[in-house]
Amino acid sequence: MSKTSTTRARAACITVSAAALVLGLAACGGSTTAESSAVAPAESAAASAPAASAPAASAAAGVDAAAVALIPAGIADDGALTVGMEVAYPPFGYMDTDNVTPIGFDVDLATEMANRLGLKLVIVDAGFDSIIPSLASNRYEAGVSAFSITPERQKEVDFVTYFESGDSALVLAGNPKGLSLDTRLCGVKTAVLKGSTQEVVTIPAIDADCKAAGMAPIEVLSLGGSEELPLALQSGRADVALADSGNAAYIAQNSAGAFEIAVGPLINAGPGGMVFKKGGGMAEAASAALQGLMDDGTYGAIADKWGLSSGKVTTATINAAKG
Repeated sequence: MSKTSTTRARAACITVSAAALVLGLAACGGSTTAESSAVAPAESAAASAPAASAPAASAAAGVDAAAVALIPAGIADDGALTVGMEVAYPPFGYMDTDNVTPIGFDVDLATEMANRLGLKLVIVDAGFDSIIPSLASNRYEAGVSAFSITPERQKEVDFVTYFESGDSALVLAGNPKGLSLDTRLCGVKTAVLKGSTQEVVTIPAIDADCKAAGMAPIEVLSLGGSEELPLALQSGRADVALADSGNAAYIAQNSAGAFEIAVGPLINAGPGGMVFKKGGGMAEAASAALQGLMDDGTYGAIADKWGLSSGKVTTATINAAKG
C-alpha cells in the first residue's frame, strides 16, 4: 500500500522524527476532521512556525533489521509510519503544557517502535472512534490509543498486545453517592468515551444485571473526548465516569483531590493493543519491533516513566485472546 500525496495533504498531522524527535507547525489545508493541525517543517514547504523538540523516550537503540524485513511492501515508501492516536488520553497520549507537543506512554512507545523499524513517526490526532475505520481506508498504518482487545474489534483489525488494564469508576472525592462498578450504577448518570470498551462492553454488562434486578438502566453520557470525562463530573452532568484504569488513575492523581477511584476490583480486565489493518501484515513487523523493546528493557522503562508498571506485559502477541 503506497500513500498518496492527496492523503497526506488531507491529513492534519504531527510528525515525530525517530532520530531527532522534532516537531513543527504548519497549516494542513483541506482537512475535514477534528484532528491536529501540525506537520514537521521537513515534510512541508508551507511550514511557517519554528520547530520544537519533543521529549525522547530513551536513547535510540538502532534499527531492528529483522523487524524491518517484515514491513509490507509499500508502507515504508515515504519513510514514515502514520499512526492514528487520540492525543487527549493521559497518561497514554496527550498534549504537553505548550498544547503542541504530544507526550505520554503511547507517544514514547510508538516513537521507539518507529525507530526500530527505521521510520519517522507521524502522529495524527484523531477521534478515538474514527481510528479503526480509518485503518481499512489506509488513512493510517497503525492505531495507538489504548485500545482494549475485544472479539468484536478483532473482526475488524489485527492487534499487537502492549499493555494490560481494566475499567475503573472515577467519582468525586469522598464518593458521595457510594458508587461502584456494579448495580449501584443502575439509573445513575454515567460518562464514557464514545466508542470505548466502557460504552460497548461494560455498560451493557452492568445494564443486564440492572434489568435482572428490576432496576432502571444506566443513564449513559457518551462523550467525544476523554478530557471531557472530569468536566462532566465537575459540572454534574455525570455522577461517575468509566475509563481505562490507567487513564482514570492519572486523572485522580492529578486532580488536586477533586476525584478518586471508587473502591472495588477492576472489571473487564484484559490486554490492550495497537491496531493494524486486518491481514495487512503490518502487525507482524510491529510485533517484532515491540518484542525487541520489551526484551532490552526499553519498554519497561517507558511504562515505569508513565506510572503504568502494573500494566506491563512481556510478549507482543498478535491477536491475543481476551483473558
